[in-house]
Formats: sequence, C-alpha cells, structure tokens
Amino acid sequence: MQGKKIIHELGLDYKFDLYLARLNKGIRLANKLQNEDVDVIVCRGGTAKLIIESGVRIPVVEITITGQDLAQVFHESKKITGLSHPKVAILAFSNMVDDIEVLSNILDIELTIYPSKDS
Repeated sequence: MQGKKIIHELGLDYKFDLYLARLNKGIRLANKLQNEDVDVIVCRGGTAKLIIESGVRIPVVEITITGQDLAQVFHESKKITGLSHPKVAILAFSNMVDDIEVLSNILDIELTIYPSKDS
C-alpha cells in the first residue's frame, strides 16, 4: 500500500493509523473511529463522499483525483491503443464526472461514464 510505504519512509509510523476500507466499509470504520482518539479521516472519492454524507463527527479530508491523474490515464489509453481518438469507459462516482468529461473533451477521448454505485 503506497500510503503505508510513504508513512514508513518518513519515519511517521507511530503517528498514523492506516486502514483500508472502501465505501460502506469505510462508513462502518468511520463510525467505529468516532469512539477512538481520531482527529481526521483522510480518504478519496466515493468513500469520502459517503462518509461525509453519513454524518460522522470526525472531519474528513478528501484526496481528490487531479487533472494530472486523469490526463495520465487518457494519455496511457492513447498509447496502449495506438489511437488518437480512443473510446474509453470509466466507472466513476458523481463527484468525479464533471472533471472527467471536461478533460476527455480537451484530449479528444470518446468517453462513456458508468456511474458507480455507492456501496
């Protein structure tokens, strides 16, 4: 897990607890952590959205997928297919759709977005 590796490399193992829990498992974990000494939850995408909407009392910091992340994915799609105008399908949560659509238009990607279920 990348986060665990970085925390270890920085010598901060003793300062952070790291959990892997997506979507509804993330909500269950966040609810459990409310009874522990936790200052903030850091997560991304749909999990962050669901935890925030669940009303958990711990502040949530969302790690967003950046335009650079998306540009790399679309560039790789062109590279792998050898096409300048590839057809790409992405499974995405509602909080990501607008950014993905804008960038796909700029980079000439024929995009189909499948909404991800919040579970």
